[in-house]
Amino acid sequence: VDSVKLNAISAPYNYNDTVIRIKTPQNKGIPAGDTAYLTVYYHGNPVKDASGWGGFYFSNDSSYAYNLGVGFAAAPHSYGRVWFPCIDDFREKATYDFKVRVKNTNTAVCNGILVDNYCAGNNTAIYHWKIKTPIPSYLASIAVRKYSLISNTYNGINGNIPISLYVRPSDSVGAIGSFSNLKDILNVYEMRFGPYMWERVGYVGVPFTNGAMEHATNIAYPNVCINGTLNYESLLAHELSHHWFGNLITCSTEEDMWINEGWATYCESIYKEELYGVNSFKTDVRTRHKEALQKAHITDGSYLSLYGIPHKYTYGTTVYDKGAGVVHTLRNYMGDDLFFDVVTKLLTEYPYTDINTFNLRDSLSSFSGIDLNDFFEAYVFNPGFPHFSIDSFKLIPSSTGNLCIVYMRQKQKGTSFFANTNKIELTF
Repeated sequence: VDSVKLNAISAPYNYNDTVIRIKTPQNKGIPAGDTAYLTVYYHGNPVKDASGWGGFYFSNDSSYAYNLGVGFAAAPHSYGRVWFPCIDDFREKATYDFKVRVKNTNTAVCNGILVDNYCAGNNTAIYHWKIKTPIPSYLASIAVRKYSLISNTYNGINGNIPISLYVRPSDSVGAIGSFSNLKDILNVYEMRFGPYMWERVGYVGVPFTNGAMEHATNIAYPNVCINGTLNYESLLAHELSHHWFGNLITCSTEEDMWINEGWATYCESIYKEELYGVNSFKTDVRTRHKEALQKAHITDGSYLSLYGIPHKYTYGTTVYDKGAGVVHTLRNYMGDDLFFDVVTKLLTEYPYTDINTFNLRDSLSSFSGIDLNDFFEAYVFNPGFPHFSIDSFKLIPSSTGNLCIVYMRQKQKGTSFFANTNKIELTF
């Protein structure tokens, strides 16, 4: 940190490589409700996360640079602080202006809309991006390299939305095939969850092979997935769905991460249901359910509750696969019409805000008229899985038909908790 100004006046501070502590006049702090203007001048070299997933990436030959906004080993996982001073958590939101100076053979791509780009001398150029929609620090993004732009427009519920795909020139043809269903997927999510609420739909190709990152309006997407096929379409759809679950409403803490990742994982099944039919949907749900039942307690060390997930397993099988299974179970618990209406209302009522698991439970209960306390106790706040089977049944003949009394058995897998207020689907 070079210097700090508070309301345009130099302010004393100390900095321990993690936190900047700034003294206010007379050490009185800043009264609640007041506005203060803070300017931090700084320089340095951002780094990768210790896990190898997240942080800032540079090529050895300076041909590219980009960030991934979370660090799997970082504490907290939000990792905006790796390249700019910020309040680095999932709750604090801000708008952003980016002015990036690059070699004039390169392009800088950030969140929001490109306001301007111009020559800056010495064979450099400056790119000015601005996102007016508030986002948390981990969703701020940058990618720099020689890019080709593929532009399009999506006619959404709220009007025309620009689509921009920034890819390597060698991937320009492949991008057309790999993103051929992008508008259809957007339409599915709008039909199910309400309008796309962002300035732009954007993807940027990066040389990362172990996943993607849902930076708002500027999804960091692996170059290897832009190959002209639809083999990675689920990843494309997953990251796009975060613009409803994760970006539009954001988990309050990493312990609530299933609100981001479990719901986005289930959205992979949702788009397949609409684009490829119910059998594709069922196969997707069942495959993920099997993964959760057979592997989550192994890969994540034990049977875990969805809420309060340990830091080490924030991005583990429980959050993604069990989380998606619980959303599917909730859908069936509420019924399709009510479920999608209630979720759309949730997103409409609380856009650009953070939400924790308790807020989610109470809001869905209020909007639906269904008390979801027992559901959340069984599937979210306790580890493991309830299992229901038919123990036996008894037929009692009558003049108007047979009365069937069914006796159910509830088994426990990885839990000592018995679920209450259950709804079991039976076929006679």
